[in-house]
Amino acid sequence: MIPVCIIYTTIKYVRYVDIRATQ
Repeated sequence: MIPVCIIYTTIKYVRYVDIRATQ
């Protein structure tokens, strides 16, 4: 099972990259 902290960090990073790519 994947730790929740890793999932949260991954989602947070992806969201950050998405915002940077959009702007």
